[in-house]
Amino acid sequence: MARISENWRKEGNQLYTSATQSGLSPVLRKERLNNAIMKYNKALQTAETRNDRSSAYKNIGMASWRLAQVIQLQNEGPKLVEFHLIEALKHLSNALEEAGSSRGIDWSTQSNQYLHECLQGVIDDTAEMGLCRERVDTLRRFLGVISRDLPVRVAGLLEMTTVTFHLGVTALENGDITECLNYMAECYQPIEETKRVADDEIMKEVDVLEKDVFMQKCVAESIKARKTADDLLENILMEQEELSYDMIWEVIDWYKQAILLSREHEVEMEAIALSRLGSVYDKVLKIKLMAKKYFNRCMSLVMALHPKSFHSEDWYVECTSALQRYQKEQVEREEDVWQKKREKYLEKLSEDLKKLKESANGLPESYLRFIYKTFPPKGENKKLDEEALDSGEHDSIKKVLLKAIQHYHPDRQKEHGEQWVVLCEEITKYLTAKYETFK
Repeated sequence: MARISENWRKEGNQLYTSATQSGLSPVLRKERLNNAIMKYNKALQTAETRNDRSSAYKNIGMASWRLAQVIQLQNEGPKLVEFHLIEALKHLSNALEEAGSSRGIDWSTQSNQYLHECLQGVIDDTAEMGLCRERVDTLRRFLGVISRDLPVRVAGLLEMTTVTFHLGVTALENGDITECLNYMAECYQPIEETKRVADDEIMKEVDVLEKDVFMQKCVAESIKARKTADDLLENILMEQEELSYDMIWEVIDWYKQAILLSREHEVEMEAIALSRLGSVYDKVLKIKLMAKKYFNRCMSLVMALHPKSFHSEDWYVECTSALQRYQKEQVEREEDVWQKKREKYLEKLSEDLKKLKESANGLPESYLRFIYKTFPPKGENKKLDEEALDSGEHDSIKKVLLKAIQHYHPDRQKEHGEQWVVLCEEITKYLTAKYETFK
């Protein structure tokens, strides 16, 4: 029977060789290749050894590949081309599996090369489809007939996974979170299949792709969690008569999940979730300490994204408005506290302030001499320039007044006690008024 199988192959080889000759019409070329495939199938049916079977598989694969090329050139329809290409990939794959190590390295290397070239041709042809679902499905049909143990599949798997990934990215850009997550989930199986047979160099590419898929999945899940929180919060505030604190805490949990999922993956998404969370604490729970914490973290991320601008984004406006309000409230509180303290010190300093006011009614020179003698500025090298005062020159007196304002400026006196600060405020008030008259 082995001899019969070999004879069928020889007859097929004659037809295959004649079909590949130049100058032959497409009709005759197709006819001879179809007849060659028939002969090779009979060789396969009558084969008894692994070598005969592997040879028959290889011959069927090569003839199917050439037949697909002829049909493609004649534009006879993509379905027919796909059928013969699938036949080619399937039988070339079967040839390598059947042969194992029995055919030697040269035979295996050549067969692997044929399979690689055929698959690469498929990848290149499907690229014309562009970024679409159909291309992923087409690649999957072709890859499905190649043994999972053959490294040659790697190129197709990586291409299919990359297309799937970019479809997911596009879906997210279009606002379809569910479709994005479905595409990302679809990436994991071919990635794992690639890992089984990839070499070290290919594994570097696989690792990058896997990280990209994971990052995009986290970003999509973060957006989904944030939108879930947004919808739930709107329902609580707009449709429920009584505020449900249990549901508010659920909203907070969703925002926190959105923050965690986007962290180190998508800074802007994390900033949005932080602002939303800050808003819940600010407007709903009225816990300003927590609100300020999340708003500040949001602003830190915004600064990290400079020079990108978010001034038109509602979440940014919400964050900055709240922080400005907190700052204003803090200043007002501090001013109220200081004013109460100041009134106490003004009472204690009433006699000194009376003298100060009386002196301020006189000439600038006499006022300057009075304060430097009665309330000398604290610190070294803060002396009155008597020579400049004695000159009586307008500009010289003006400079002395400016220097005095610096010596007594309240912002520079805090280390000397609050009472001294209050006194310096009053001293500076009169100094400034006199300086203004010199302008």
